[in-house]
Amino acid sequence: MKMEEIFEILEVTDYQKVILATFTFTEEAEHWWRNTKGVLQVWNALLTWESFMVEFYEKYFPRSTQDEKETEFINLKQEDGDMSIDTYVAKFIQLSRYSSYLKKCDDEPWKTEKLERGFKQEIRDRVATQQITVFNMLLEIARITENNLKRMGSTPKVSLELRRPRDEESSIKNNKKNGRGPWNKKGQGVCYRCGKPGHMGRDCSQQKGVTAPSKPQNQGRVFALTQQ
Repeated sequence: MKMEEIFEILEVTDYQKVILATFTFTEEAEHWWRNTKGVLQVWNALLTWESFMVEFYEKYFPRSTQDEKETEFINLKQEDGDMSIDTYVAKFIQLSRYSSYLKKCDDEPWKTEKLERGFKQEIRDRVATQQITVFNMLLEIARITENNLKRMGSTPKVSLELRRPRDEESSIKNNKKNGRGPWNKKGQGVCYRCGKPGHMGRDCSQQKGVTAPSKPQNQGRVFALTQQ
């Protein structure tokens, strides 16, 4: 991986990549590559970086290991842990070498779609609508989206709790005071005499000692007394 990063900086050709990589080989590896290179030349095979990587991995990575890596590539998702876009893409590129399909053809739209499917949900939802088929373009937009989401996450959240209107609060207080509403205990009545909860009018202590107003005397009786 480090070597490929150096190649990208130097902007070297595929053939130059092979020459620089194999220059570091010694002993057994050097002997293996000399023989392999000879076979490729006999077949008139084009000596590219990809063809070199195929031969190299077949030699130094057992089939079982390659299968494990390919399975890891198929199941790779950014959602596996707290993984950034750059970390996810670096691992994606590294494991993509083990893909049986990509070894046969360099299908960029397929690879781009596979990369997108592995994004975190919040990033995937924002980039999927653009239907990008160019790998580097998708990577750049995903980076921008990730940075925007980070900035949004660092902004203080506004409380979603709505305050009650003052008239509603006043109404609630009055209901509590007068014994109305859900604040009364079950079975508690409200006295119609004093307006207080907890008893009925017939049991109100304030009715004791209160003299009921006298009924007006018969008008005929009053007239008779006046005549006397």
